Amino acid sequence: MARVGRAGRRDRVGAARRRRPGRSRHPDGVPRRRGRVPPRRGRGGRPRAGPPHPAPPRRRLALVQPGGGAGAGRDPRRRPRADLRGVACLRRRHGAREVNARRAAGLVLAAALLLLAPPARAQADALSDVGQRTFAQVAGCAAGADHLLVAIVVDESSSLRATDPGNRRVEAIATAVSSLAALPRAGGRLDVEANLATFGSAYTELVPWGGVEGAHADALVGAARAELPRRDRADETDYRVALRGAQQSLQQRQAALGGTSCPVLLWFTDGELDVGAATPAAAAQLCDPQGLVDGLRGARIPVVAVALFTDSGPGAVPPAAREQLRAIAEGGGDGTRCGAQPVPADAAPGAYLRAD
Repeated sequence: MARVGRAGRRDRVGAARRRRPGRSRHPDGVPRRRGRVPPRRGRGGRPRAGPPHPAPPRRRLALVQPGGGAGAGRDPRRRPRADLRGVACLRRRHGAREVNARRAAGLVLAAALLLLAPPARAQADALSDVGQRTFAQVAGCAAGADHLLVAIVVDESSSLRATDPGNRRVEAIATAVSSLAALPRAGGRLDVEANLATFGSAYTELVPWGGVEGAHADALVGAARAELPRRDRADETDYRVALRGAQQSLQQRQAALGGTSCPVLLWFTDGELDVGAATPAAAAQLCDPQGLVDGLRGARIPVVAVALFTDSGPGAVPPAAREQLRAIAEGGGDGTRCGAQPVPADAAPGAYLRAD
């Protein structure tokens, strides 16, 4: 029998290895080279940074609420959650990436709303199912709308001197504007606008509607820094003027722009509803069926209420008042209800965020 030399054996072994089905592969299906891979060379013979293999296949970006795992909320019929995997994805066409811009904008918006106030440490981990559904619906609305309209309404009651002496609300609004300003870049054609107003015994617009970029974004942040710290003298905290003023402003802007719009109300308050002897009547106007709150829900304007409450000391808000604000935003609190019950399926839900 003929003898096979070393070179022949190496050739046979190499051929067998090349035919072996279990050969290591890169996730995108490209076979990996065995042994040391020489570095890629750039100009002048210098090693060029970057992986030696082609980019991996497209990956889905996910926004999962704190407290939930990667698989949380997969069955929306059983437990609605703001599981936004696939809301923004990178598509590969002919070797190039294409960003689904509208859906990416919706994802960024949901993240911006959840994290709009880092200095205030909003407790997103305590977000209710209704709040989670709100953020998911806002993201979906922004993904398909021509315009995103965000009305920012801030409390100016005198209790702020005790509850927010460090003016946390100012930095929260600056962060929100900065986050919203990123949406046109992420969303391509999405038109994002915002205005800024305060409320106490009356609704006062500080900055009118405009795009959240350039000079108008500077005007929003500048007004927040210059005006809000000194606007803490109002004797009342009238939720009615805040909600009514924001709804009218949003609807007027929607009519002026035309097309499809996605309205959102960001509402900052540090105190309970307080209009003196008229407080019980004001609560009824807000929460009776077909009242002010039902009007907002029917107009599909989600209310994101950011509570700047304190537990003790001057300006402390009792538990019943906290639950009233939650009920205004989400429909119900701990034994408290606001608006028609159950909340109609076609009505816009809201969200309640507690800032500590």
